[in-house]
Amino acid sequence: MKARASRQVATLDEAVDRFYSQDEQVKKSFWIDMAATLGTTHKKLHDYFHNTWSKQFCADMAPFKAEISGVLKSCGHSDMKMVLRSVLAHLHDKYPALRFHYQTLYQFINYKMSQDKKFQPAASAPAASEPMSQLVSDQVILQLRQILSSTQ
Repeated sequence: MKARASRQVATLDEAVDRFYSQDEQVKKSFWIDMAATLGTTHKKLHDYFHNTWSKQFCADMAPFKAEISGVLKSCGHSDMKMVLRSVLAHLHDKYPALRFHYQTLYQFINYKMSQDKKFQPAASAPAASEPMSQLVSDQVILQLRQILSSTQ
């Protein structure tokens, strides 16, 4: 990564920031190069970085869970990506100096959304099922008429 950077990084935190700002192709080649160096697969290395190692550079979510829950309640979206973007925007605006662990935030939001009826898919409306019901009824009546007319 240092070879690809326009200038050297001074701290590990700066290196992580620089890494996150790279495009996806650079990140992918980084994982492949590192995996070859460490004798593992790029997927294992990638997953370990995102799910474990990178947490040390992020704020602890515990003090923010109530606030995040409040943002969820006021959120006008039910799409996970839109909700996540709204929460991230809120946190970044309010706490610009903090970095939040994306995967942990995603898991927390996903859990809270699964518990809240507001985010549950709406039950199908009876009006939408009536045409199908009517078609079935019409078909049953037609079949019964054919059976009755053939027995007479």
